[in-house]
Amino acid sequence: MNSAAPNISQTGGAQAPPRRANGFTASRVLSNMDIAALAELRTHTQWVAWRHKEIVKADGTKKLTKPPVSPIHGGGASHSKPADWGTFDQARVFAMSRKMAGVGFVLAEGDGYTGIDLDKCRDPATGEIEPWARAILDLAETYAEISPSGTGIRLIARGKVEHATKSDPAHVEIYGKQRYLTITGDHVAGAPDDIREAPQTIAALKARAAEHQSAAEARARAAQPEAKPAAPAKEPLDFFGGRDRKATPRPDAPKAKKPKRENDFFRGVNDAAMCDPGWFLNIFPRAKWYPGSGDYRVSSVDLGRSLEEDISFKLGSSGGIVDFGVHDMGDARRGRRTPVDVVIEHGGAPDAKAAAFWLCERLGRTPEDFGWGERAPEPANDHQPHDASAEPRAGAERANDASPNRGAAKPPLIQATPYSWPDPASIPVREWLYGRHLIRRFVSTTIAPGGVGKSSLTIAEAVSMICGRPLLHGVKPASALNVWLVNLEDPLEEIERRVAATMKHYGLRREDCPGHLYVNSGRDCELVVAKMTRGEMEVHRPLVDAVKATIAANQIDALIIDPFVRSHRLPENSNEAIDLAVSEWAKIADEASCAVDLVHHARKTGGMEVTVEDGRGASAMISATARRVPSTR
Repeated sequence: MNSAAPNISQTGGAQAPPRRANGFTASRVLSNMDIAALAELRTHTQWVAWRHKEIVKADGTKKLTKPPVSPIHGGGASHSKPADWGTFDQARVFAMSRKMAGVGFVLAEGDGYTGIDLDKCRDPATGEIEPWARAILDLAETYAEISPSGTGIRLIARGKVEHATKSDPAHVEIYGKQRYLTITGDHVAGAPDDIREAPQTIAALKARAAEHQSAAEARARAAQPEAKPAAPAKEPLDFFGGRDRKATPRPDAPKAKKPKRENDFFRGVNDAAMCDPGWFLNIFPRAKWYPGSGDYRVSSVDLGRSLEEDISFKLGSSGGIVDFGVHDMGDARRGRRTPVDVVIEHGGAPDAKAAAFWLCERLGRTPEDFGWGERAPEPANDHQPHDASAEPRAGAERANDASPNRGAAKPPLIQATPYSWPDPASIPVREWLYGRHLIRRFVSTTIAPGGVGKSSLTIAEAVSMICGRPLLHGVKPASALNVWLVNLEDPLEEIERRVAATMKHYGLRREDCPGHLYVNSGRDCELVVAKMTRGEMEVHRPLVDAVKATIAANQIDALIIDPFVRSHRLPENSNEAIDLAVSEWAKIADEASCAVDLVHHARKTGGMEVTVEDGRGASAMISATARRVPSTR
């Protein structure tokens, strides 16, 4: 320890003036550019803006999250997608012109920085710092600043940690990549103003995290009662967590892969997850605690299915997870599930490895702690829902942009916003992905009569986008893209047959395609975003959230829905109903930052040429989308 280092608690850290929690910070950071640490970070093109988003947790309490926003295209930003990042000036101008909460710095693989969070350690009104955090700050090894809420401390250290550390009980987080850091410029008095190595700081925090995590697991194991017998069930689930209309198990439906019991890694992760309900509440934010039975319950309504049964989660080694909805419907395990199973089935994880790695992150542990033999990718950012960005999630969340001052009077429902007159050079251009048809964050429509080759056209365009080549009429994609093709009519083998034929026709191999193609068939799973329920239009919110999470997890650039009519169960001639369905796809395109193409049928024209006005059903479909009509002659 540097004996000459000043004691932060005696140099203003504990006597800092009160500051308004959750205030706008972009302009403050600009004024503090003379701080050496921020001047250094400003030289990197790794900046994003961020906003506040309030969610309501299962216990009724509210939590503010901080999703990042790209200053380049205005959509959600990914910590693993450099195209979403900009310069500091771009992020600052974007944040201020759109009244965002502030700016942030993305930790990238080769930048040589580590971000450290000390959470819930500071009184925002008095500036008083908790003794454990004060001891860390008194090491005075590197730059430290106060968090946007005023309740935490952020440190930035030189050097890159190999593995992330996250411990909620210890209020400690340490990340080297796949994370963005909110930057306030609110320098902690007594801390260095430049970025330095911090080996003692990191070692002390890792020791604190390990100690608190072990104690929390021990308390959870000691407090659990016996499990309650499972109740009967009535209907199975379909792939997206909705209702199986046939009310009989579908043998061809995708099933979660159960980890091998002899694998110590998966068994260790499952055992640890059974002692910590935090991950379960993240997936099911509306789960309720029942003290009498000692378990959490997720209702069928929150699961998005029309059953009377639910999912039960009882903590501890003597507890377990039971899905009563499939308990007696032919399920080989009578509804019993492991945490890894739940993350796959309801959290959107593609496989057991991804599910286990995500659980490790939520438990504040690394995969190596459970015996994993290869280096694990670092987990996603808590402040980034998807990414994010893409944390596994199920059930509907009531989310809205929270006011920083909760005690103030409620604002009016709508206000006129003065135009900010931004520099035209700072306004992002439209991000065309394929010709003048597909635009990121917009929904488009392809209209043609049945039997003229709409599906073949979209497959050829998908192949063109994943290989980044102009295969049709000289139309060149913006780059090699990731495409998700959802064909809701044909079986999977027919789609595979057409993709293979397209690749062969153009003389392409898989190696020629830098992008990735994802394919789903409506024969295997339904994708219905809206339907009529007891005469009322209803959005299938869990499914919409699952689609957005899938887009984020796989960095999908373009989503093709073929045909649009199969993606809803609404009256086709009702403008109000069709506007609702198209609006949901538009929200998905905007919030997931991808292009959505809805393939739509034209009505019969008696052999006359088809125009955009000939789209079948309500005109709201045409009004709400960019559209094109392929040649039918």
